[in-house]
Amino acid sequence: MEALFDDDTKPFYKFGDIMYLPRIPANYWVKYITDKFKQEEKQITRNQALWIVERVDGNSSYVQQLSWYVFQRTSRKVSDGILNEALRELIEQCNDIFEAKTKKSFYLILSWTFGCNWTNKC
Repeated sequence: MEALFDDDTKPFYKFGDIMYLPRIPANYWVKYITDKFKQEEKQITRNQALWIVERVDGNSSYVQQLSWYVFQRTSRKVSDGILNEALRELIEQCNDIFEAKTKKSFYLILSWTFGCNWTNKC
């Protein structure tokens, strides 16, 4: 997102100030998650909601995504199995992104360390 405002080739370059927001505290997430499940007549405990938040270190987009995967798998009551399945799905969905970034970082470190680049071997 920062690149949209910090890159002089982008249309919104220096359009406004960037505001860094703190993470939403876990207790707010827990209440939000349990309330949303309850609205749809599904049961999730406070501990299970906290588990979701803690697994993704409170990162808002991942809290929402993991919560959605749990919600989709739940007919009436959340189980530990559902939580673990949902977490596996989140990891699988993000795997390609993580893998690409990791590979790029690995090659960057190699190039700095050994003078390698993308086209030649070390």
